Amino acid sequence: MNIQTVQNLLEDLKNHGGTVLFRSAEGENLLKDVETALSLRIPDEVHEFYALYEYLQIGAREIEWVRNLISRSKRIYDRRPDIPHHYLPVQSDGMGGYYFIICSGGEIQNPHRFGQIDYNPAGVRGLFEPFASSFLEFLALQIREEHERVS
Repeated sequence: MNIQTVQNLLEDLKNHGGTVLFRSAEGENLLKDVETALSLRIPDEVHEFYALYEYLQIGAREIEWVRNLISRSKRIYDRRPDIPHHYLPVQSDGMGGYYFIICSGGEIQNPHRFGQIDYNPAGVRGLFEPFASSFLEFLALQIREEHERVS
């Protein structure tokens, strides 16, 4: 899976009447600021995504704005001490749960599931369900689900 495949899936979804809203990234790499502020190493494919998009909505699902990642992460870490600080929230489920990308940082420098997506449903403490093998696969799954919904 690569970013071009995701862009093709998004274009196909739009052509079939699906909702795809986005704001293109403009210049500066805000994800580097996120890495610095949160002491994380974020997977390259997330950098590729945020180099193109500051914001993306697929149907009713919104990928977190890059400019909100620092404040959202700190708020979650403060409220939820069970959330590992190398988990970066990339999407809310709208019901108190979050999808997190597993990064490296702090005491966890080489997590064995680096780059994978875990889901913490409805804010259940300590429960992290593996959801997707990568961030781009996570996006592709959502695009395909929206495509099925509008077909």
